[in-house]
Amino acid sequence: RGIVLFRSSLGSYAFKNNIGLDIEKEIAAEVMKQPEKFSTCRYLRQISELHYVLPKQYNQEQNMTRYFQYEFINAQDFFQLDAVSVLFEEEFSDGKILALISEGPINKEQVKAKIESLQDGRVVALVPKQPFDMVGQLRKLAAIYNLKGNPKFIEDNQALVRELELYEEDVVFEVNASLERDFLPGNGACYAAYGREPLRQFENNTEFNRFL
Repeated sequence: RGIVLFRSSLGSYAFKNNIGLDIEKEIAAEVMKQPEKFSTCRYLRQISELHYVLPKQYNQEQNMTRYFQYEFINAQDFFQLDAVSVLFEEEFSDGKILALISEGPINKEQVKAKIESLQDGRVVALVPKQPFDMVGQLRKLAAIYNLKGNPKFIEDNQALVRELELYEEDVVFEVNASLERDFLPGNGACYAAYGREPLRQFENNTEFNRFL
């Protein structure tokens, strides 16, 4: 009857603010206004909890701090890269972990060949075993941001602001769960391509850390 909603981030139900406005319909209507081409990686960078990986053993042995930064990149854009230097222009890091995003399957052998052609030891590419399935949720998130940033909507629907925030929290949780599943190499759901080395899979994150 539309009285409660399931909170995926908490694994529980919560009461809706039943004031006659269907917030899900409002979000869906906002999604319909979005352009067909959607900046998936922009929103992933904004909400992802995957940020940096420090190669601990190396740092301890060398008595320094070096770190690899996660960089979400559309697989098509990755294949069009001429050099990785552009990836380091906006934000410094010692290396980049390129998480390849695609709604379709990615040919891991083509990724390996591309990494070899770039000839840059600062990048590792992660090829997920399954296509990215969170574009719909990211579009919903963009719609929520738009509604929260619309003064007229907020003014007319003050009681729904908290409900929008609940939806936002759940979407962010679901997307991050998907990213951790596919791009934490220790979960075994992706391949790592680096230099001229064979494609690698890892049994745990410690193994991947030593690899870095």
